[in-house]
Amino acid sequence: MRAERLAEGAQGLGVLAGGVALAWAVHFSFALLFAAAALGCVVAVPHSRGSGLPALLAYLNGVKIRGFTSSRVLVAKFVGTACAVGSGLFCGPEGPIIHI
Repeated sequence: MRAERLAEGAQGLGVLAGGVALAWAVHFSFALLFAAAALGCVVAVPHSRGSGLPALLAYLNGVKIRGFTSSRVLVAKFVGTACAVGSGLFCGPEGPIIHI
């Protein structure tokens, strides 16, 4: 009786390990998907690269940067930052929030 219970427990651990591996694979896949979406935002709208703080300081000092304050930049910066944070990448909070 005890040997049967041990065998059932060992089979249960195999199922549990398979579930953990599947959960890890799904999590990793979503992280890659969000990172790719963030990269797509940066490639589509070049002004959304980086923190935007130096360009914002230049803009406030009177330098006219074409396309810097467009709605495309706002959407790309917002979606790109959200996707980067959602994928587990590190984004400093200062730059993107100041630019948004």
